[in-house]
Amino acid sequence: MTTEQYRGLVIGQIAAACALGAAVAVILVCAVPQCRSRYHLAKATEHYLVGMEAGLRQAVEELDRALANEPGLPAALGLRGRIALQQGDAATARDTYKDLERALLEEGLSDVPALNGIGCTLLLEATRHGANDRKRIEEAYAEFASAVNRDGTNGDPHVHAAICSLYMGDVVKAASHLASARETRDLSYESAVTYYAAVASMLALASGKGDKTASAVANEFGDPAPRLRKTGQMLFRAADELDKAIELARDAKTAARLRASAALLKAKLLAWAPLESARAIRYRQVVYQALSEQEALFTSSQRQLLRLVLGVSHHRFGEIDHALRWVRRAATTGKLSPETNFYVGAAMLALAESKNGPANRAELESEAAKHLRAALAKPGLPGRMRFRSLSDLATARWHANDPSGALEQMDEAGKILAKLEGHPGAPAGEERSTYYRNLGIMLYKTGRPDAAAGPLRKTLEIDNNQNAVRHLLARITHEPVIRDIKIIVTKQHPPSMPIIMVEVSSGGAVPLRKQEISVKIDGERVAFIVGPNNRIYALPRNALAEGRHTATPPIATAGGQKAQRQEKFRVSYGRFRPAAAEGGGH
Repeated sequence: MTTEQYRGLVIGQIAAACALGAAVAVILVCAVPQCRSRYHLAKATEHYLVGMEAGLRQAVEELDRALANEPGLPAALGLRGRIALQQGDAATARDTYKDLERALLEEGLSDVPALNGIGCTLLLEATRHGANDRKRIEEAYAEFASAVNRDGTNGDPHVHAAICSLYMGDVVKAASHLASARETRDLSYESAVTYYAAVASMLALASGKGDKTASAVANEFGDPAPRLRKTGQMLFRAADELDKAIELARDAKTAARLRASAALLKAKLLAWAPLESARAIRYRQVVYQALSEQEALFTSSQRQLLRLVLGVSHHRFGEIDHALRWVRRAATTGKLSPETNFYVGAAMLALAESKNGPANRAELESEAAKHLRAALAKPGLPGRMRFRSLSDLATARWHANDPSGALEQMDEAGKILAKLEGHPGAPAGEERSTYYRNLGIMLYKTGRPDAAAGPLRKTLEIDNNQNAVRHLLARITHEPVIRDIKIIVTKQHPPSMPIIMVEVSSGGAVPLRKQEISVKIDGERVAFIVGPNNRIYALPRNALAEGRHTATPPIATAGGQKAQRQEKFRVSYGRFRPAAAEGGGH
């Protein structure tokens, strides 16, 4: 036998032995039920990770084979329960997690995964009733709380307890659970997606409950971002958290639901938040895409509102005609609720202000008025929207040369405003100041200046920066108004005497008298003269020291009314260095 023949024989024997060994191994695996069940479990896991519907069906088939060989295999029961939840099969999920609970206890293992699964099943059943099944939500929360008490290092029950808390309206408790979930650093993949979505929901809900609740949530959540307690910042952060959840979501249905939620949230930000152009374009794209790809996930009113928001957003960035197309499209897609009619009317009035020509504005205002009347015609419109509808409709009627009708509806709006004052749903500062300003102007122009003074004063109490209102009030009441203060500081070395120029309006009927004027620098009176056009020129008696100083010109009239402003300025005697005035000085 040659060397080559011997080598071939040995290799053949080795190969035969290996083949025999492999055959024996296969026979043994197939003969031992535990080995077979683990084989099917591994195959099920592979199919599950694919994330498609077909993969889930194949995973269930493999799990059924695994559990047929080993009914109490915890890993197989856990995955079977998770898939049942994902498929919305609450009955199978409940039975599977009960079996898992028994199996874990029999093996002396922690039953926390089973308790978490049972809670998720109850939560699924509750949400099928629109999350109105409070009893099941409370039962679900009890399961999660029990799991947390047994093992606080598992983050999954904390996340789901937070979801229950949100359904029950307790955003502060939800913040506590989510903070605990983050600290465990132990979340399943699915719970990580749910965590980010829950944080987004918590922040969005907290932002709508006012600064006090927002601050409590921020403190409980323990996030390092210092600005998180600001309600507007919470909404932006919620949008970012939803984006994280969308990136992580493997399941197509989950990703679609998250994209729909993100569209609603970003639409809210588009509607009122001051966005830079680039972010507004990104947010609009999210809303466009959701309307085209996830349209079935929105209710009819949500679709209408999303289209309205797109219209308002285009208007804010100057695309008036594009905005109007979206608003009109929203108004023709299905029956409009009172709230949607209100939003359509308000949007059209806003667009009317940007239209060129009185005829174009009148046409849009008339169209807006129809929607506002429709909003007011049916019950159910919230008080704040009813107030705004009446005041906006009054404005439209005023522009349509119907002053008596406009004042009648302003009176109705005022009664609603009086009832809302001091309540959480009361109109915001800008809405209230706009109402009082428009009412004051209407009363003044219909020959009732005395009645106009009260609303105009209320306007300035809310927003003191409305100069046109201040000057109109001065004209009515003959009060002095300081229009402007300018401070000029010479560039030379000491004494560097500043010249203070004060421009004053006396309200027209009452002239300024020198004995009723005084000008002070750092609290001490200084000399001044009254020049043409009610301008006051003042000079300090002595050289001023370097540093900051304050000019204060209080002015009174014979009637006793006073106007007073303060202006700060700085004196510096450096060579060729002009002293810089502060707070608007020159």
